[in-house]
Amino acid sequence: AGFVCTTAIGAISVCTVPEDPTLYFDETTFGPFVEGGKASIEVKRMGYNQSEVTVKYSVSGSTAVASASENDDCATMGDFNNTGGYLTFPVGVSSMNIEVDLFEDNIWEQALSTYEKFVISLVSSDDA
Repeated sequence: AGFVCTTAIGAISVCTVPEDPTLYFDETTFGPFVEGGKASIEVKRMGYNQSEVTVKYSVSGSTAVASASENDDCATMGDFNNTGGYLTFPVGVSSMNIEVDLFEDNIWEQALSTYEKFVISLVSSDDA
C-alpha cells in the first residue's frame, strides 16, 4: 500500500507515491466486530500531508440493516448506526479511524461464516 500504479496492463509497472493527498482503505474487509461495541475502520492518507484534508464518508447496509423495520421481526433496533460523517486529517497525520456503533439487537446470527456486513464509502473530499 502507499503507491499508485499508472502503467497499462501488460507493461512494466510504474508505481509512485502520489504528490496530491490520496485517501484509501488498506484492507477491503474488516472485522468481525462484536455486537454492542464499535467497529473501527482505518482510513490512510498517502502523498502530500502538509495540509488538512477532510473526507465525507457514508455507511450503508449490506446484510446488516440500519433500522428495526428492516431487521428481523423480533428485533427492537437495527444492527448499526448509519449516520456517516466527516473525517478530518490534521497536517502530518497519515491515518485515522471511522467508528461505527454496533447495536446488540438480541437476534441470533446464523453462523460465524455469515457475519452481518455493512459498507463504508469515502464519498468526497476537500484537498485530496
